[in-house]
Formats: sequence, C-alpha cells, structure tokens
Amino acid sequence: MTPKEFFDKVVEMRRCQKEYFKNKRQIDLRISKQIERALNHPIAQKGFDSDFNGMQWADVCVMVLPCGRSANTEAGWMKGAGKRVMVYSPEKQEPELMYKIYDFVSDNIFRINDKIIGV
Repeated sequence: MTPKEFFDKVVEMRRCQKEYFKNKRQIDLRISKQIERALNHPIAQKGFDSDFNGMQWADVCVMVLPCGRSANTEAGWMKGAGKRVMVYSPEKQEPELMYKIYDFVSDNIFRINDKIIGV
C-alpha cells in the first residue's frame, strides 16, 4: 500500500464514520470497519515497521519543508527519543514557533550538513 493509498483509505474511513454518526446508517459503519481492518493489514504493518525501524536506527533527522503530517510526527518522535532534528526550509515561509524544539533550522542544506558532521 502506497502512502497515497493509505491516506485515501483513512479519508474514506473518516467520511464513513462521520456519515454513521450523522445518520446512524449501518452500511457506513460496516464500510468504516472494513477500511479499518484493511489499514491493519500485514502490508500496512510492514510499511509502518520499516519506517519506525529506520527512525530507531537513525541518529539524526532532517525534516524537509514543506512536509506532511507523517514527517512532522516522525521528527517529533525523533526529538522526543533524544535524537538531533534539523529542519531544512528551502523556501521562505512563515516561521513556526514550535520548531524551536529542534536543533537547527536553515534554508541552506550545506549549513545543515555542517551541523550534522560537527564542522
């Protein structure tokens, strides 16, 4: 299952859940439960395990902006696990105050590399 397919399934599951709570139609609940089971499929679990094992193995995380929710979750987990997190923001954008928890934020990938290797 690709990340896009996973995302689409979650969107569909949430739509069915909302419909069920609004209209109490059993078909919406059944579809929601089917999608939930698919998201717990061994292929989905294997993809999660691969990503999570990579996070546990890594010493440093470089979050490249703009990014999605998954990358933000991964960077937050990495920082919480005591690992260094750098934020690469190649485009000018509004500053994010919560990025102060990370070790370094820059629009220059070479400066990030220097920070990682300790130059």
